[in-house]
Amino acid sequence: MQFSLIVATINRVDTLPRLLESLANQNCTDFEVVIADQNKDDRLGPVVAGYMHRLGITRLRSRGGLSAARNDGLAAATGEYAAFPDDDCWYLPHTLDRVGAWLAEHPTAGGVSAACSDASGRLSVQDWPRRPGPMASHNVWRRAVSIGIFIRRAEIIKVGGFDESLGAGCAGPWGSGEETDLLLRLLAAGTEVFYRPESLVGHANPTAQYDAAACARALAYGRGLGRVLAKHHRPLHERATVLTRPMLGAVRAALLGRSDQSRFYLQSLKGRWQGLCGITENNNFR
Repeated sequence: MQFSLIVATINRVDTLPRLLESLANQNCTDFEVVIADQNKDDRLGPVVAGYMHRLGITRLRSRGGLSAARNDGLAAATGEYAAFPDDDCWYLPHTLDRVGAWLAEHPTAGGVSAACSDASGRLSVQDWPRRPGPMASHNVWRRAVSIGIFIRRAEIIKVGGFDESLGAGCAGPWGSGEETDLLLRLLAAGTEVFYRPESLVGHANPTAQYDAAACARALAYGRGLGRVLAKHHRPLHERATVLTRPMLGAVRAALLGRSDQSRFYLQSLKGRWQGLCGITENNNFR
């Protein structure tokens, strides 16, 4: 088996069929699907049953938290390479073909990172570099998101899998950064990972909202980013950059009279600062 596609999922029932349908329509068929189901009920049962005859699916009951669920999936996986599609993304028909062909041509590579595109084919999720190249600790931040990485499973296991204190749904306050942390540990261990923007994974661009839920996410995600920067002792200029950007965004939004947007950026700034300092809301250091 070349690929194990590990899908950590909770609550979503409406988007998962789009992902599974895209996997059933892959040009490459050398893969398995491992669904790490964090739901307490059987809401996914009918959805998964509808694809069992078209896909090789292993569905397992998983612990709460994104990183823990992915580690549970890794323990059940058998493929040479592991990938981590979200339950609201999709693969283009040629996604696994292109990734597999590149990996076959570069047998010493430990993995590859693909860019994301929306339904119209435009790059999405973040501002992706246009040129391919090797990943390094200074550029990993802009060259990878979790849904687009395809990493040799043995290499992930060797570095201990995902840090379960990071990521959405984790027990602690650090609500993001789990894939960046994993990649930084892989790079430090000597694993070569390459960025290939021509290999694409589908994901819609997030809608720009600045309500209370968006501010809560900005705080949690900011904490995760700051935590990873501190954990890996990133240089001062990188720390300053991640603080300066939301600060400038908050000032600009305030000057334009967009108080909700300014509040969003301030929550991101607050989270990043707390993550860098290891401070929770109760001023406990971790």
